[in-house]
Amino acid sequence: KLPALTADFSHVRSLELDLAAWSTEAETFLNGFTGLETLVISRSALKELPPAIGKMPNLKVLDLRANGLRLDAASAGTLSALNRLESLVLAKNPLGTLPDCASMPGLRKLDLSETGIADWPQWLDKLTQLDLVDLRSNQIKEVPSAYLNPTDARLEAIAGINRHILLEHNPFPEGYWKHFERFWQRVERNHPDLAATVNHDLF
Repeated sequence: KLPALTADFSHVRSLELDLAAWSTEAETFLNGFTGLETLVISRSALKELPPAIGKMPNLKVLDLRANGLRLDAASAGTLSALNRLESLVLAKNPLGTLPDCASMPGLRKLDLSETGIADWPQWLDKLTQLDLVDLRSNQIKEVPSAYLNPTDARLEAIAGINRHILLEHNPFPEGYWKHFERFWQRVERNHPDLAATVNHDLF
């Protein structure tokens, strides 16, 4: 159990909490760490986003995996405002609502695996700098046509995004993977250099 500390820990840059048994005292404890760049809270029954996270403008790495966390419009907005994030891990939480990550120009890793999402994140095409997007083990049944059949002008940019997306263990209809095969065949014809760098275990 975390103590209800009220001291100023704004000089601390990294904090990792695992199996912390979240409580009112834990909320108070977190309020003093306004200067964090890395925050990990995992397996701590964190059901709601702590308001203190919205007061950590320097966060670059936020990992809240496996907490039973649910987001509403307000808490998703709090995450969306963390525009310095480079890594956001929300895996293994029944999120309900997603943050809008389009406001995170430096985001390189996004883990939304096992979050129960059924809809494709509509802002993914704006995050061309991403190195990994983990959407595995969700309820996604289709990929928007803009990602499977983009215009010729958008093909290279969309391929640059798709090659970093993990999609296994989603309930796609039988034979749906042929859409991905046709997409990469088109990329290979039009941008062979890009196709040569693709890991086909991904999208």
